[in-house]
Amino acid sequence: MPLPLLFVHGAGGNRNLWKHQTEHFAGKGHRVHAVSLPGHGDSPGPGRVDVGEYAEWVAGEMDRLGWPRAVVLGHSMGGAIAQTLALDHPSRVAGIVLVATGARIPISDFVLQGIRQDFEAAMKTVGMILFSKRAAPEMVKWCVEETRRTPGAVLVGDLEACTRFDVSARLGALGVPALVIGGRQDVLTAPRLQEFLARSIPGARLEMFEDAGHMVMAEQAPGVNRAIEGFLQGLPAE
Repeated sequence: MPLPLLFVHGAGGNRNLWKHQTEHFAGKGHRVHAVSLPGHGDSPGPGRVDVGEYAEWVAGEMDRLGWPRAVVLGHSMGGAIAQTLALDHPSRVAGIVLVATGARIPISDFVLQGIRQDFEAAMKTVGMILFSKRAAPEMVKWCVEETRRTPGAVLVGDLEACTRFDVSARLGALGVPALVIGGRQDVLTAPRLQEFLARSIPGARLEMFEDAGHMVMAEQAPGVNRAIEGFLQGLPAE
């Protein structure tokens, strides 16, 4: 039986941002679940203030699903959560797919201050920094509308959690198979961050997409799905 796939979105996002992958892999017979973290999208409760707290919440979600192990796929902050889960609960993680993320995810004070001061103004520019210039306008609009579903205070808390996150010194201890995916046009998590992950995680594979920004899994969905398929084929079945 194929391993279950657990998808974790990034800062300010929700489960819908993984739709190009969840629909694809559900259609191929995988057990698929994409979370909306607390306070995000339609998920109740306050957002968390630490990546480790989100990772513990995800572990609890796996318990609720009855999944002792899963492949965890994380985008941006979700990738930080996936790394933390694999480091702190390695028996729960059959593999990790890290998309547009890093061992550190530094967020500039300028970005944080802009969101704190005027969330609506920040939303008007978010599409410009999440996608490459070649992205379809309707895709950018969709992503911005989904991001608006998460309150500005939760987004700020997420970004502050990203700023504090740093597992650079622990990557050598990751003992699970890993696939790292990035976009060459990403201005939020620069390609060097994915390259560092791939060098530092034992046995990790790296897939970079030239014409994609931070939302690479939407912008280059067919290629990203093929990369994930190839990675999953190399994992032992449950």
